[in-house]
Amino acid sequence: MLRKLVTALLSFSLMISSPLTWAFGLSDLQNTLEKSAVISGDFEQTKDIAMLSKPLVSNGNFVLSEKEGLLWLQATPFPVTLILSDQTLRQKMPGQPEQVIHAKDNPMAFYFSDLFLGLFHADADVLTQQFSFELDGSPEAWTLVLTPAEAPLTKVFSQITLSGGHNIDALTMEEIRGDKTRVTFSNIQHASALTDEERRAFND
Repeated sequence: MLRKLVTALLSFSLMISSPLTWAFGLSDLQNTLEKSAVISGDFEQTKDIAMLSKPLVSNGNFVLSEKEGLLWLQATPFPVTLILSDQTLRQKMPGQPEQVIHAKDNPMAFYFSDLFLGLFHADADVLTQQFSFELDGSPEAWTLVLTPAEAPLTKVFSQITLSGGHNIDALTMEEIRGDKTRVTFSNIQHASALTDEERRAFND
């Protein structure tokens, strides 16, 4: 009886001194990120270019639709609208003809566009196939550091870092040549469908 009591006390003391730990993994991150058919919000993009003394800063808002693609509305320093779908990338600027790029004509541009969308969703296939990664934190505050594992990413990026909680709050892309782009997201909203205004913006 005494031996059993001592064993029980030792086991209890070990549990107290060495609490169980939980490793926050990629599947946990995917479960943490809020999922919906439409995600929208504001962005601020800061681009540090090696040859420039001051960073380039732009602001605007975005709409990410599961069905339609990505709507990127830059408001400052000048208005630009980018509409990305599966097969086309459209750019609109006031007073200029619309520019349209097709996936079949510029597959590399769409490779990086698809990569961006995969990062935004923390797509496990994108992350595990094309990067080695380190993930630290918890569902409330996490940081994911990605190191490209194969070309063409290895020729462009040295590291990509995402951070956030239940949404992605920031995305930082560091390039081999020394340039660095940081995008911060705010006022994130989730919806089950596009508004009429958003639908028109995608289709105009």
